[in-house]
Amino acid sequence: MLTSSPWATLLLALTLTAAPLTAAAAGTYTVQKGDSLSTIAARLLGSADRWRELWALNPQIRTPKQLQPGTQLRLPDTDSRHQPITAEAHGSEVPDAVQVLAQELMRSGHIDRIRADYRLLDIRAPENRLRTYSNGHKDDGEFLHIRGLTGTAPEGTVYGLFKPSPEAAGDNFVVLTRVGKARLALQQGDKARLRITERRQQALPQMQVLPMRLPPHKIRPRYPATTINARILKALYEQPGGYLLLLDRGNRSGVEPGHLLHYSKPDAPAFNASQQQSGGWMLVIDTSDDASLALVLQARQIPAVGDSVH
Repeated sequence: MLTSSPWATLLLALTLTAAPLTAAAAGTYTVQKGDSLSTIAARLLGSADRWRELWALNPQIRTPKQLQPGTQLRLPDTDSRHQPITAEAHGSEVPDAVQVLAQELMRSGHIDRIRADYRLLDIRAPENRLRTYSNGHKDDGEFLHIRGLTGTAPEGTVYGLFKPSPEAAGDNFVVLTRVGKARLALQQGDKARLRITERRQQALPQMQVLPMRLPPHKIRPRYPATTINARILKALYEQPGGYLLLLDRGNRSGVEPGHLLHYSKPDAPAFNASQQQSGGWMLVIDTSDDASLALVLQARQIPAVGDSVH
């Protein structure tokens, strides 16, 4: 059920409490009984929808259970606490509140962590056709054997072990979730042996092996130069890092990692300044030719399959 998700709880907890504000020091806040990130954001930042700014600045808070009375939260700079959320910065060099929020998530390392754990794979690309054909234990560890490696990779190269989403999304792409990590131990032609260094599941299923590409490539939050007309194909509500959305447009339609896009209900009018009070904003974190993967930054309405994306 959607409202059972901890992120849905944060997103929907918009009722203000009567607890007094407690500033432990300039730029900090002491959590009171009954607080949620959204109620704190409503009182201190002027909008409950800005709870992600608090979350970005306080990476130690990953679930609502960790928001206990007495917890010290870092707050955004005073000058930005009542900055309105607008789309008027298209083409401007001065970042608006949506860009500032995305930049805070970048600086906190949150976007890099999500991009390391989730991938949008174009299954037609030859470099993405690495496959596992066996795994087992030896005296010096657990190993995985793969085939399809092109070129020569340095020993110790880090690979991510990803499992595909159980629900099909498209013919040419698949959404992957990382379940482990391995390092290259030996390569012979297109075959290689990897030493498993991390696993997040007891049993590793048939999986896709992809380079981790560490350190993660930095993306620059920005608005697209041309209009993007897309739809939400899939909404992943239960992810530890937040709400992830799969879009039906990718590189071929001009969508790039770092693009800031707005979503709204399909019956809403064409995007305009007043429409920003509905729907929400997202940051594109990965793309393939025909699809994109995006993280929800702000949501006044829960994103759903079929919503329009601009």
